[in-house]
Amino acid sequence: MFKDDSVIKALREEFVPLAIDQHVHRRLENAEGALFARVLKQAGRGLGGRSQGVYIFDASEKLLAFSNTADAEQVKRLMAKALTSFDPDVKGPASESAPFKATTPPKGTTIVTVTSKVLGGYEDVKGRRTEIHAASLGRDHLWIRKDEAVALAEGDLPNSLIMRLVRYHLVDNTRGEPPFWRSRDVRVADITLTDGRLSGRVELRSEDGSRAFVADVLGHIKADGTQLTLFDMVASGRFQGEGRFTRGAPPGKYPFAVAFRLTRSSSAADLVIPGAARNNLEGYLK
Repeated sequence: MFKDDSVIKALREEFVPLAIDQHVHRRLENAEGALFARVLKQAGRGLGGRSQGVYIFDASEKLLAFSNTADAEQVKRLMAKALTSFDPDVKGPASESAPFKATTPPKGTTIVTVTSKVLGGYEDVKGRRTEIHAASLGRDHLWIRKDEAVALAEGDLPNSLIMRLVRYHLVDNTRGEPPFWRSRDVRVADITLTDGRLSGRVELRSEDGSRAFVADVLGHIKADGTQLTLFDMVASGRFQGEGRFTRGAPPGKYPFAVAFRLTRSSSAADLVIPGAARNNLEGYLK
């Protein structure tokens, strides 16, 4: 079994780590998509959905270990299991290669890192999974169009940006892929920008009342000409409910916050498409 301090070392030296968006890869009609399909089949899964998880396979595409888990201890066990049956002399099949074309931000897009956190409510819920949920962070990116960034720099807050931010990013994604808010779920989205200061209140509620988020908004924006140099914002309030793929929410109304901060690095991770924009980029950016 790996020690905690050796897991990263093992990933670097014994494995070839790769993170993909299964939502995209199971729809690819090229060599990458075909490879993913073959690995899924060995795990007893198909291309119709439910393909999240940790898959460890060798160069011959033989699946060595698999589990759909968010538990670090279980991932360690998977890695150890895979290494016991790994044959370093196995050769990979001769197969067609096809470069993966990722969705990249349109020219002039400003990228904002979005981080969400459940701040309480799990205290009376026992279990290892609850501990994971209580400590987990949701991560995403907000894309701001070039014309919207110019408007912000000039002191205007476009309604298109307000609705994108509210509908697609004020969600609890700390336990999985969340359901996004519909236009009719936005009961109040009163956010203003005055002298670089964002403030306001948001009230979101699904039609059946099973999910809701009521939050206060506070933030600051700065610009150099038409270029944003600061976009810091927090929406903090009470969330209620869960989605099909976000089971395990705290009972009742629980404290929840979403933080927004201008992305300053240029790593590949910062270019990951917003969750709500997958197969819906035009709708997301409208």
